[in-house]
Amino acid sequence: MNLLKKLFGEKKPIENDKQAQPLQESAPAPQPRRITMEDIEATFDTVKFRVAGVTFKNGNRSRQTILRLIAKEKEPYDGYVIITLKPTTVDGAFAVEVWTNDELVGFVPNERLRTFRRLGSRPYYVYDYDVYGGGTADDGSRLNYGMTVTVRFLKEGATCDFKQLNPPML
Repeated sequence: MNLLKKLFGEKKPIENDKQAQPLQESAPAPQPRRITMEDIEATFDTVKFRVAGVTFKNGNRSRQTILRLIAKEKEPYDGYVIITLKPTTVDGAFAVEVWTNDELVGFVPNERLRTFRRLGSRPYYVYDYDVYGGGTADDGSRLNYGMTVTVRFLKEGATCDFKQLNPPML
């Protein structure tokens, strides 16, 4: 006798269930629509700015050190960078601080504050950032680091289910 038959027994035919329905081909699942730049421009107001005040010190660590760590992806900036915008006042005037992983790196420049006042009551997200500069000049002097940040504010009346939207800052 065959060893498989001995172990598993005889193969029995499967009886068809009279109530079984024939398999129907299902329609393919709808593919999500790709988001285009036109969609983004219709939904968000985009503001890009150079961070001001990046050469000042923050107590024990200078802002230049923070930007160098981000540029070189050194700890605590070796995994990800969380950029937060916080409204404040400086010498009694409206200002917006730029924070990276809970460290102040600078401010939204004065020439952009009117835009932030206008759009700050809307949900937003930080779309992009770039740290540039550093190194040494031809004469051997150190070059400062700088930073740009791109923020997208939800347009008035627009809707979005993007989970990363921050609540309005104002």
